[in-house]
Amino acid sequence: MFLPADPKQRLYETASRLKRKGFIEFRIENGRKRMYLTEEGSREIRRVQNQSMPLPRPRRWDRRWRIIIFDIPEKKKNVRDRVRALVQRLGFFRLQHSVWVYPYDCEEIITLLKSDLKLGSQLLYMIVDAIEYDKPIREHFDLPLDR
Repeated sequence: MFLPADPKQRLYETASRLKRKGFIEFRIENGRKRMYLTEEGSREIRRVQNQSMPLPRPRRWDRRWRIIIFDIPEKKKNVRDRVRALVQRLGFFRLQHSVWVYPYDCEEIITLLKSDLKLGSQLLYMIVDAIEYDKPIREHFDLPLDR
């Protein structure tokens, strides 16, 4: 799978896919284009939030890690707890308290989640090529241990 190097381009492509699927719409607010969940997008995020199964896995791993980190203030503790519970249910592996890793593409669902909970930069999505001492993570996801 080709991943654009520019994060803005990747976000644009993800948002375009979500718009084509009818999950989001764009509105101009205070002179800025903003992304909002549609009714269909809200149903999709609720479906994902209510499922108790991990995200589906593709047949092949592209050898990249998807990491989400979040720093949600104490006044939004309930939102922080919801995010933590959801990523755990979706099958993410906890690296640290607010740092979670997953080996497969999940950018669309994370974008929907961020939009639904209005998190913006409080939740960041990263795609990385390597994680130091990743053996326990690979074992957790039943991925090859060789390089």
